[in-house]
Amino acid sequence: MNSRSLRSKIESGAGQGHFDNYVPMWQLTRGNCTYFGVQATGPMPGYRRGSCFRQREDRIAALIALWIGGMDARENFPLWPFPHPHPLSDWPLGKPTQRTCHGLLDIASDEHERKLLRRRAGEGFVPEVTLNITYGEHDYPQSCLLACGRAIKKSDVAMPHSNGDVARAQAYAMANDMRFFQFDRSHFSRTLVSNLEVWSFSVNTIRRDVAPDLVKRVEDFLLRRLEIDTPCNAVNLASSLLAIPPLTAWTVLRYMQWLQKVDVDPRRDIFHLECFVPGGRAFRESLRSLILGVTP
Repeated sequence: MNSRSLRSKIESGAGQGHFDNYVPMWQLTRGNCTYFGVQATGPMPGYRRGSCFRQREDRIAALIALWIGGMDARENFPLWPFPHPHPLSDWPLGKPTQRTCHGLLDIASDEHERKLLRRRAGEGFVPEVTLNITYGEHDYPQSCLLACGRAIKKSDVAMPHSNGDVARAQAYAMANDMRFFQFDRSHFSRTLVSNLEVWSFSVNTIRRDVAPDLVKRVEDFLLRRLEIDTPCNAVNLASSLLAIPPLTAWTVLRYMQWLQKVDVDPRRDIFHLECFVPGGRAFRESLRSLILGVTP
């Protein structure tokens, strides 16, 4: 691989790092994305850096992966054509994975595929997988490659990335002993996605603006009160008795819903004048088992 463009990307840190230090292989640089656009940007829950997604389905996949217990979600993750260190070789929270991964050129099944990979690398492109999810224990992390198919539109013809990358990601995961999951947005209802979006906004607000001891006091109060009262009444009472703004109490409640400290089913419409419908914890565990292969 002697592509100057590809070397430049690697030297700039593309596809490397974890959490807020991760540099996506593909980044959105223009600032005029509309609400109705295909691409999605903005920080994910627990992150300060902005994330860049080629389509909204990719962001939904990342949101669900973090909700079910993913420790890190790295979008637009490169599938290098040459042998390279394992994606967890520089894991900062525990024991890194000290081994080398096979590149796509080693995995390719025919010469035509190898020629295509060399040509794309020469132009500065490498195949990507939608997300590389780090999960498991801090000391023994594992990787799951999560792939979303691309929406088929006329404008997609010029894109260097296609649904063929899904098959490459699956072959890469199999060759390097990683888990692989193909995400399908149609399996997840709009209600579920909307509830997770609302809950997720609380994560960064809590970590940025609310003291941990205050979060604990509000959580303890709400957990006790929700056993005998509606969410709306519990939040209003917390605001009054703890002398905090109502917005802070609502934010803590949504944070508790995100963490499932209060069992509420995100697949259902949530009415705060009624008691929560349980089922969120069991649903999250079933998704965790399906996507990450982790059982309770």
